[in-house]
Amino acid sequence: GMRHDALAAVRAAGHRVPVVLRPLGVAGLGDCRWQVETTWGRQIRRQCLKAAGVVAPSRVVEQELHAAGYPPERVHRVPHGVPLPPPRSAEDKQTARTVLAEIDPALQLPGWAPLAVYAGRLHASKGLDHLIAAWEPIAERWPNARLFLVGDGPHRSALDARIESRNLAGRVVT
Repeated sequence: GMRHDALAAVRAAGHRVPVVLRPLGVAGLGDCRWQVETTWGRQIRRQCLKAAGVVAPSRVVEQELHAAGYPPERVHRVPHGVPLPPPRSAEDKQTARTVLAEIDPALQLPGWAPLAVYAGRLHASKGLDHLIAAWEPIAERWPNARLFLVGDGPHRSALDARIESRNLAGRVVT
């Protein structure tokens, strides 16, 4: 974000370490508008303007940064997400699942079974409790469906307990 945490980063780094910022939100709820319309925001914006770069996740945010006075040469648009590859063939899918099963037999599942994968930090703020709850009706309808939670973090043991309490062991794999 480009509020108090950005101020702390820019001040702490000074000119010794380049700081790259990324605003949160857009329009009325976004950091750019807050920096322009509030007294404290304007003070923070003066410091944020010293950042080596600012990442804009969309064209709209890029335009807001320019309107807020951020130099165009330091604003870099990096869209959310990643491009989706072309669909894989059934043979490619089965090969990938075979490799997973060879690595760990707990990851074995038929080629036709639904599979979803979360890869990231296992933290309460990621909404993984909701994902597990949403997986329950899927697992009821397709008993061979699997949800893989790939990652590590402080929420792992709580997730494992939630998986057990919902009788999803083996169908949600951490």
